This record gives sequence, structure tokens and C-alpha cells, in this order.
Amino acid sequence: MTDVVKLIPRPRILIRSGIYKAALIFVGAVTAMACGDPNSAAGRCPAHPLALPTSAVAPGDQSILYPDANKIIAYGSAHPDIYGGFEYIDPAHPELRVAFTRNVAAIRTDLSKSLQYPERIQFVKGDYTIPYLMAVQQKIFAVVPHNELSMVGPVFQYDAVVLKAGESKTAASLIQQFGSAVYVSVGSNAYVPAGC
Repeated sequence: MTDVVKLIPRPRILIRSGIYKAALIFVGAVTAMACGDPNSAAGRCPAHPLALPTSAVAPGDQSILYPDANKIIAYGSAHPDIYGGFEYIDPAHPELRVAFTRNVAAIRTDLSKSLQYPERIQFVKGDYTIPYLMAVQQKIFAVVPHNELSMVGPVFQYDAVVLKAGESKTAASLIQQFGSAVYVSVGSNAYVPAGC
């Protein structure tokens, strides 16, 4: 990859056990919403689907989008206050989904002029910037004892957190504190807050 990729620090991912792999397989297989209506239970329920982005599977010929991805990363590095990251989607026909917290239409128009495959880039409004998700990750490291934590790391538009089995109270606390900025699994099961 080019030097542009080095502009955004790689996330620190903590992996404590083999539960991580099982959790990724489980989470990747689930396609439903955690609670049905994301507005239910007074906002306690995660608003994102229980599926990892398709970047977690072999994406075929996604390498044709590397030059465009590097341009997006460079743009995002210059605008960290609005850049929410990107993910590869649709392994059969590689595309990128890129998030910005505001001015999405203007950014799409501006950035598409310099992209080789603008038709393969989905620009979406995101809720969180990369610096925010990295800050959430650091807060989780600070408040969750390491003997309870199997893994934490940013995924597209949320931090994936895998707690060891039996840590439902910690999971509830993280959902209460960070809302849809985190997706929490306890052991190999997705954590669904009470009332969802």
C-alpha cells in the first residue's frame, strides 16, 4: 500500500482467547437487527445490524479499488472531524461504503471527480468519526478489566467488543454508556439488552 495508508493509525485490537474467532463467525452469520425497531427500549438497543461488514470475508478483486481507497483515506485524514471510515462491501462486485458525519452530498460530488470507480463508492451519513471510535475503544480499555475482555476494535461505524462468557453486567454497562457506538458480544453470543 502507499504512504497514504500510514496517515491513519491502525487500531489496536486486543485478542485474549479463541473466543474471538467464534464470535466473528457467529456475528457474521446473523443478519437480523438486535431489537427489531432500533428506536425501541428508549434507545438502549443497538441501532446497527448484527452482521460484520463484508470486509470480514474474502472480497474477491477488491484490489481494483485500492487507489480509490487511498484517495478516500487521504481525504479522511485531512478531515478527521467528519470522516467515519470505510468498508469493502459486496464481494461479488467490489464496492466501498464510506461514511462522513455531515456534508455527504458535497463530499460525494467533490471526491468522485478524482476517483477511478466513483460508481462503486457508496457515500453514507455516519454517526461516528474514526477519532471518536478510537476514543471509545480507549475508554473501554480503561474501564473493562482485562480478564473480562476478549477483544475490542473498531469496525465500520462502531467498536466491536467481545467479552468473556458471563459478563452480561459489563455488556449492559457498555451499551448504556456508549449506545450504538459499540456492538457487544458475551462469549460467542450477541448481547441483547433487556427489554429488546
